[in-house]
Amino acid sequence: METAGKPRESSQKQLAKVVFELFMGAAECAWEKGDTESAFVLVENAAKKIDDLPEEIDFLASIQYNFAVVLHQQKSYEDSKRWLKNCLEYRQDSRNKKRSSPKIAKTLRLMGSCELETGNVHEAVKYSDLLP
Repeated sequence: METAGKPRESSQKQLAKVVFELFMGAAECAWEKGDTESAFVLVENAAKKIDDLPEEIDFLASIQYNFAVVLHQQKSYEDSKRWLKNCLEYRQDSRNKKRSSPKIAKTLRLMGSCELETGNVHEAVKYSDLLP
């Protein structure tokens, strides 16, 4: 009976992967159309599958970081911070096999920059204190 469950687990993981990829692809399409709010919601939906796909955590964090960088360049600091908060959560996640101090540090520095740009000096200092 134990072997009967393995194909089901594999099928469930494959389905989770397909759903994850669909949401991420749709998010990138929404982003390209300039619909950052829809992109955010779609990435959030993809993130709901991360428990089944811990190997995708770093990819998810990288997409969030890249979107945050673009928003920062566009001076949309509050939107950038929203993406960065989620990114940081996944970059620090213990299940993230590609977790690295340099990636966490880059995320914290950009978060601190957003805080400075929005006049939140105390918050910026808080992020600099968290640097690895």
